[in-house]
Amino acid sequence: MSTDATAQPLDDKTRAAITRHLVDVPAVNGRQYRSSFNALLQDARHAAGRDASGRLVGLSATLWLGATAYLVLLDQVGKTFTLIDFSIDQTRPAIHQALTCFTSLDSASIEALYALRCSLAHDYSLASPSGHPERTHLFRLAHDEHTPLISFPQEQWPIDYSVIQGHETLVNLRKIGDLVEGVVDRLRREHASDRLRLYPRLSIVEFETRYGLYYQINT
Repeated sequence: MSTDATAQPLDDKTRAAITRHLVDVPAVNGRQYRSSFNALLQDARHAAGRDASGRLVGLSATLWLGATAYLVLLDQVGKTFTLIDFSIDQTRPAIHQALTCFTSLDSASIEALYALRCSLAHDYSLASPSGHPERTHLFRLAHDEHTPLISFPQEQWPIDYSVIQGHETLVNLRKIGDLVEGVVDRLRREHASDRLRLYPRLSIVEFETRYGLYYQINT
């Protein structure tokens, strides 16, 4: 099933809610809002050796954790945002929605990143023995300037743990960070251009309750 995001202009309340979600804003009358989007982005950057603007500043000992956080952030993006002219395929996973909508990544790479996200988030594994061939991978990880985001093997892994050489899918963790930082930048640009929309049927109340927290601060 596919649906198109509404072409109607955002009302002021929804626009303000999206702004609070994407960019930390000052407290109002002693009440501070902090979105899990910004909290997770901050944690992903810290774990991946990046500064507060997303720029890579050093080699981190927690690269796997950083990549996992970045991939989980894509899950949230796919469940919360779409573009005004994007046709949603509700049969696809959330990370697929996010990457299809906000990047130009090809389908095979999207499926591989979804498989890696599941493997890392579920049990911190580098094997994805899936019933879906496009999600069946034995991953190996890189973190350098030159390796592509994803390099596929000549032959797909046959889900045999004694068969490794020539069947490994290589993923560059540095470029996962670059990819997601690009999505974050695009979300903010599309919001500024009034093209970003909440995922259909996601109310402001659910949006802010599921993905954020209001709390009192001392003034």
